[in-house]
Amino acid sequence: MILLFLDIGAGEIMLILAVVFLLYGPKKVPEIARQIGKTMNDLKRATSDLTKEFQEGANEVKKEVSQVRDHVLSEPLKLKDNLISDLTSYSGNQPVSTTDQPPLTDTIEATTSESDKNQKLYRPPGTVPRN
Repeated sequence: MILLFLDIGAGEIMLILAVVFLLYGPKKVPEIARQIGKTMNDLKRATSDLTKEFQEGANEVKKEVSQVRDHVLSEPLKLKDNLISDLTSYSGNQPVSTTDQPPLTDTIEATTSESDKNQKLYRPPGTVPRN
């Protein structure tokens, strides 16, 4: 792992150790090594704490997004149930089928006379006229 630190190879580490040994002497090298070790431990601990905090924050955001998604997905079903119950109560407690209703264009074409068919009729968006 130390070989990957700051992209320094083994030969470069040996050169740095030799320079430190020549500058500070054999009595100071163990103290310097201890201080470097403590500093690296502190850095490792700080980065792990930051990583933990980011993970906790990300988990909270994921949880909130999941709750909002579940709420958004459940609302259309609630609206559909409310609409069906309102239609049922309005129609005298008889179930109302929303799928068996004829399209609006069929009703318009059936009630027009031959002379009126040449006129342009209003059709709701998304409907296709029959020939």
